[in-house]
Amino acid sequence: MAYEREADTFAVETMGAAPMANALAALAADNMQNPFPHPLYETFHHDHPPIPERIRYVQEMSEETAESAEETPGDGTPSA
Repeated sequence: MAYEREADTFAVETMGAAPMANALAALAADNMQNPFPHPLYETFHHDHPPIPERIRYVQEMSEETAESAEETPGDGTPSA
């Protein structure tokens, strides 16, 4: 599942958090996936984290990115 986190991180850095969260929600709806599987069922039958967990991770990444951007000094323009 560590590779899923890396893939989600790459997608958020490339596309942004909102499109990624929307895509994950659409995939879950299209596949009629149970968003909250029993932990034992998940352990033996799933190779991806549950969609709500992935969406939460994407949103947390977005918040962390926004916080780090606020902490960056300067106006964001490159110096000559």
